[in-house]
Amino acid sequence: MENRLPTRLSAWLLTLVMLLSLVPAMGVTASAADDTFYEQVFIRNYRAFWDYLRSPDSRELVLDTNINYTLSGEDEEIEVRRSQRLDLNGHKIRIDATKRASFFSLITIFDGEFTLYDSKGGGEIAVEFAMDSKEHSIIKMYPNSGAYPKFTMNSGTLTRLNPIDTHAQGSNGCVSDSINNRVKDGEPRPQITINGGTINCPYSWDRSKPLPIYLSQFMPTALLLRESKLTVNGGTFNGMVWVEDLTQKKGETEPRVFLNGGVFNSSFVVQDVPKDVTRIIIDGARFNDGLYVGDSSSGRTYNVGSKPALLIKSGVFDSPDEKPKLDIYAAIGESTENAMKCFPNSAIKMNGKIYTSENLGLLAKNGSHNYFNSKTPIEVIGRAWDLKEVLLDGSPIAVPNIRDGAAFRKDGSVPVYTVSTLGTHELVYRWYDLAKELKDAGWYYEIECGLGPKLPNIYNGSYTTANGICEWRYRLPNTPANIDAGQMAFSINLRHATDPTSIVYSNQYLLRYQVVQDSAQVITAGRLNMSGGDIIPSDAVSANQVTRGARENRFTVSAQTNWSLSGDTRSKTVTLKAANGYRFLSASDFSVEGANCVTAKSSSVSADGKTCVVRVEARVCRLLTHIAGELENFYDDRTFADVSITSYDPDRYRFEIDGAVEKRYSGVSPFTKIDGSSWYYFFLDIYPEPGYAVRSNSVVAVFISGGYWSNGSAMEEEVYTAIYGDWVADDVGDTVYPKCWCIGRDAANTEYVGIDPRYESAARTLYLSIKEPVAGENPTEASYQRISGLPSDVRVRELEWAMDGDTVFQAGKKYRLGISLEIPKQRPNTVWPQDYKTMDVYINGVNAWENDSPWNTWGGPDGGKANAAVYNWGALIPYTVPGGNGGAVYGKVQSYNPKNATTIQLMQGGKEQYKTTIAKTTDSGQVTQDFSFNAVAPGTYDLVVTKSAHLKYTVKNITVGNAPLDLTAMTGKSYQTITLLCGDIDGNGFINSTDLGIILKGQNYGKSTATAGDKAADLDGNGFINSTDLGIVLQGQHYGKSAVSVNFGG
Repeated sequence: MENRLPTRLSAWLLTLVMLLSLVPAMGVTASAADDTFYEQVFIRNYRAFWDYLRSPDSRELVLDTNINYTLSGEDEEIEVRRSQRLDLNGHKIRIDATKRASFFSLITIFDGEFTLYDSKGGGEIAVEFAMDSKEHSIIKMYPNSGAYPKFTMNSGTLTRLNPIDTHAQGSNGCVSDSINNRVKDGEPRPQITINGGTINCPYSWDRSKPLPIYLSQFMPTALLLRESKLTVNGGTFNGMVWVEDLTQKKGETEPRVFLNGGVFNSSFVVQDVPKDVTRIIIDGARFNDGLYVGDSSSGRTYNVGSKPALLIKSGVFDSPDEKPKLDIYAAIGESTENAMKCFPNSAIKMNGKIYTSENLGLLAKNGSHNYFNSKTPIEVIGRAWDLKEVLLDGSPIAVPNIRDGAAFRKDGSVPVYTVSTLGTHELVYRWYDLAKELKDAGWYYEIECGLGPKLPNIYNGSYTTANGICEWRYRLPNTPANIDAGQMAFSINLRHATDPTSIVYSNQYLLRYQVVQDSAQVITAGRLNMSGGDIIPSDAVSANQVTRGARENRFTVSAQTNWSLSGDTRSKTVTLKAANGYRFLSASDFSVEGANCVTAKSSSVSADGKTCVVRVEARVCRLLTHIAGELENFYDDRTFADVSITSYDPDRYRFEIDGAVEKRYSGVSPFTKIDGSSWYYFFLDIYPEPGYAVRSNSVVAVFISGGYWSNGSAMEEEVYTAIYGDWVADDVGDTVYPKCWCIGRDAANTEYVGIDPRYESAARTLYLSIKEPVAGENPTEASYQRISGLPSDVRVRELEWAMDGDTVFQAGKKYRLGISLEIPKQRPNTVWPQDYKTMDVYINGVNAWENDSPWNTWGGPDGGKANAAVYNWGALIPYTVPGGNGGAVYGKVQSYNPKNATTIQLMQGGKEQYKTTIAKTTDSGQVTQDFSFNAVAPGTYDLVVTKSAHLKYTVKNITVGNAPLDLTAMTGKSYQTITLLCGDIDGNGFINSTDLGIILKGQNYGKSTATAGDKAADLDGNGFINSTDLGIVLQGQHYGKSAVSVNFGG
């Protein structure tokens, strides 16, 4: 075979093994949120903390002790350029940087996501910087081209010790953006997410004067935002928050600041809000020292437009003194209309009264528009009233309102929804039930719905309420109706009991529907395609064009926009044109092929049903750069239906085989039998799970391990790099596999490297039981002539006790049992391995080959031929009959995986004198088990304990007399309970990186014990080889250790 790839582990597995060999206590974890692979490292000093955060490899850092460190002149800032996680684990890091004036920040994030959390509570990072006029910050975000830095805080504490007012143009606190670099148009902004924890930056300004909006940036801040996006879902801020420059970059459509929770115990200051765009949404946060929105010069000049700069959906605003609780004058000016826009659907509670945004004008007294001069906390109650949504046939539809300029006489301002005469169609209006506070204050709704040219009211008041949402349903007629007959105006009026004739709030939501005769065939569900796959962060806005799906000929794609840049979600609109004889409905549904995280929904349909505008939304996915799997069951005489590729990371991706071709260009079917004398190549698809993406430049490796050549010699592990492309599968070019991966062909699509099938092992594992001798019993009894657990196809050729002239078993005497078995193949085309010990026979829980020293075990196929029909196995097994004269020895052994037997020997001069076995059980994990010897002749012995994958344990010079010797009663001795050290998988007497490498082999890691190449790697016996087994090897008492030997009495 030419061009055969060399046998080796992939580079990333080798690197992992090398790293693990250097670290005394390390585990392996993986993120649920992305495809980053995290190695767990325990941190015990500042140098390790510094080194690992700067590493090009992602890690899960666990603080293992408190760290107090004073920076020297050689210490540099920590630059994070790869995703890292830090678990404070209940410990504290205190950094003294007072002597390093040029030390501007502890951690600067250039790329990747730095996640901070505290799994136990009480953990903290505290930093004291130099007392100078320079900018200093614990965490700094540094936006740069082609990178996407993120900081996520889930728990723990950040503390700036002894902060001062620096008057530096930059950052001076805990978390901040760098002033030295700006986000460019079209590039993603850095992301700061605070889900929990505490940020401390204590500082008090002169409260005898108004808060200086512009100068606030020079004060110490818990958080300072210039370029990043900010999402706060929780946490406590004991320090000022300052936000600047919320102007939009080209392509941005979403707000930049989302305050969904969190408690702000110091002032929250926003400077320079833009016109005509909403950049801040507050929905659940609490402000205990005021929210200030101001201009950079005066701090008071308002800057408003058609859209509010901030939306306050819900929250609480307070102040410890007479300072403002909610100072948003710069965002609303002296316009009650602007104030109303900031509080959509909200109720506002202050000074013991309740208001809606619609009657905020009642607060403008004596020419003053300071609406929020309250002596009590200001509570904004969200979703307190107004329309929530309108559904047509279960899907939300756009319904413009007259306040935003919609009118039936204004062309294009009211959408038209087309339904057919077939089926049932229904409009559902949903509005928020009035908040209890509003009801208690005397507010109530008045609802109307006008229909037709003159809009007579058809609303009958029969609505339902559930979970705070009111719902009214209207069934559309199933006879043709034009758009005039189908114009609807849904009115919501808000009244107060003190003046029922006065409407405080009124709005109408407009739509048109038409019912058309179903002459054309309706497109109820259409297929779109994104051949480029899911969106990844580096994709250009013009990438991944949407086309119609495979075999979709009912419409064409006539136009589409570029993708909008809006953080983790991107969207575009696609315009479809129906072919002759087809039309769309408002309820037409669409699916997207070729991508997992893309949805498409009809947003509007033309009156004639020939044009449909579809909104396509794509979740930005993580690119899978390295993908690996294992070709399974590729054995001679199996069918191709048995063959599959198992993913090494099924939570992120899976494989499917499209087809296979034999070397003579012969296509195969699922029922074709595999010919071991030929070779094949495979075509396959890779399907990422939601949230992940695969591209043609992803590195895809397919491993093949296990199996044998036809002569029974073991085949080496091979790895094939899959190539992506269009493939001609036969010599005349008739069969084509487009846009898929291939193993067994070269990139030029001309040379056939080929993959050899393997032969399956005929070896079996037998678990047999025999009755062990009892003093005074005769071996000719039926119970001694029976083997329990014997398969029906296995023939017993011999079962005979060698009695040395005795007719019954004598106490304390040793006898031998001879067993010979004829074991046939279970499948005809399998082969007997040349390593004949692969045929495992357990007798009373003991593997005969593993006990080949005290036993005499032999075996092999007929004539030594790999294709022989049967395997002949035999053993001569010694047994000592319990009882008789002599002492007894009792003890306990603690070990892992009770599915494997434990052997205990009493040795003299290197020769076994007595042996007992702790039989295997069906349990798993670490267990403690008893053992005993009876009738041991007085003398001095070495007690030796051995078990698969464990280091040998020897207690030297045990003195046995006629009285029982109970090791478990010897308090304080290491052999009171003999603890075997687990992890010596290769049996070389050491637990080291070689054993880790065995676990991490492609044929082992992530596999069940039944399919793994090295079954001994399942250290805990739970049936799988995974991170738990890695953790056992890496325990401090195991890793780097060798066989244990202690002296009795010492």
